[in-house]
Amino acid sequence: MEQTIKRHMKPDPLIEIEVGIRGDTAAALGRAGRTLGLAVAALAEFDGRGIPRPRERRALLHAAADALWAYVVHKEAIGITDHTKVNEVYGVTPEMWRVMGTSRAYVQSRDPSEARSRTTPSSPFTTRASRS
Repeated sequence: MEQTIKRHMKPDPLIEIEVGIRGDTAAALGRAGRTLGLAVAALAEFDGRGIPRPRERRALLHAAADALWAYVVHKEAIGITDHTKVNEVYGVTPEMWRVMGTSRAYVQSRDPSEARSRTTPSSPFTTRASRS
């Protein structure tokens, strides 16, 4: 009897759309997780070599922090706000959490391994007098 009822029921298009959206959401979160894993692995591999190249390391660190930011934002956008397992699953370090979402100019200005001038890049929000 139950099979007869199911056979005569029309599929609900809204449920089909919701199932498709959930599948796409899960796939996108999976891609963000894979990207994060690759970025963390690249930084760990670089650190394992023990070669002191601060600029290259900083670029890899920012790539990992950007991937972490994208992963966290994606999780929060779909309602998953617990990030306690991210460090364990992907090997995320406290340094990546600190750099996540920061301006590269700010991080560079605080990097003691490289001396740089205190000039700032041109911005539409600065006056001519402050650029000189």
